[in-house]
Amino acid sequence: MQLIGDDIIISDKALDYLKNFLESRNYSKVLVLSDENTQKHCAGAITFPVDKHIVVPPGEQFKNLSTCTQIWDALLEAGADRSSLLVNLGGGVVGDMGGFAASCYMRGIDFVQVPTSLLAMVDASVGGKVGIDYRDYKNMLGQFAPPEMVFIQPKLLETLPERELLAGYAEMLKHGLIANAGYWLELLEFNKRRLKLQIEESVRIKHAVVEEDPDEQGKRKILNFGHTIGHALESYALSEGMDVLHGEAVAAGMFMESIVSSKAGLTREDIDQICAGIRSLYPILPFKEDQAEAIWTLMLKDKKNKSGKVRCVMLPTLGEAIFDMDLSFPEFEEAFRNYLNF
Repeated sequence: MQLIGDDIIISDKALDYLKNFLESRNYSKVLVLSDENTQKHCAGAITFPVDKHIVVPPGEQFKNLSTCTQIWDALLEAGADRSSLLVNLGGGVVGDMGGFAASCYMRGIDFVQVPTSLLAMVDASVGGKVGIDYRDYKNMLGQFAPPEMVFIQPKLLETLPERELLAGYAEMLKHGLIANAGYWLELLEFNKRRLKLQIEESVRIKHAVVEEDPDEQGKRKILNFGHTIGHALESYALSEGMDVLHGEAVAAGMFMESIVSSKAGLTREDIDQICAGIRSLYPILPFKEDQAEAIWTLMLKDKKNKSGKVRCVMLPTLGEAIFDMDLSFPEFEEAFRNYLNF
């Protein structure tokens, strides 16, 4: 068992620790939120008493106010009060949305995260950001609301398709690129046998950054590397009905934000290494050059922007990152074109 900070447990017996946690508390009700996939594949691992299972449809397209309303209705119907606990059993969508729903219900009830995807284990469940999408804008509604605990059980990944694993792996690549060049180099070879130790390293990196800047006023912004462009790609894909996962969009975003990092000092050699490494793991997404302006329009609504200027994270060198760097449309368009023609 690995304890990171005071509230993150990584263990192949993490759900046993969750059971012990519940026995140490006096919650009036325990409710479990999952989507249809995690309810089918992971709910059987739960051995503690549950007052109600709340099941929502899977997918980013359901991470919205309408689904939150279903969650709140279910909480009301179950008689959940301010002493109740919501267990979010699922991937990033379930964790983000469940945390948001819990943080709003009766001005906030306790919740814990039990991530079942690699993306959720190394990113979404750590750091206390919760939220939902709004009008095709990624995570436009949300807040900082830390869970009581995070229980990470890597064995739950055994039911995950490789495409989903690689989507989560993109966030791990990001951790290496912004904070640990040696880790980045190790990750260039995807090896499932190393995943448990790599999950621990990624969680340590993110936890350390969040501890230093919990409300994202400074250094925590480096965790957004690849996300300014990546979120716009994901939002555009969602609006057009394209099959693009969050991690795939972030990988493409890191590819492009590495290219524009030349103005922050990143060398041509490092840019080429990053682009080749990402391309070896992920296919080029099915965007077209004439979609650049529509994607840029979405980037103009990014919540990290200031005074109408698009801001992103850039790399001066491997393993280091700087935030609040201005990005122009010509810079994005060139990087977008290079990505599509790599």
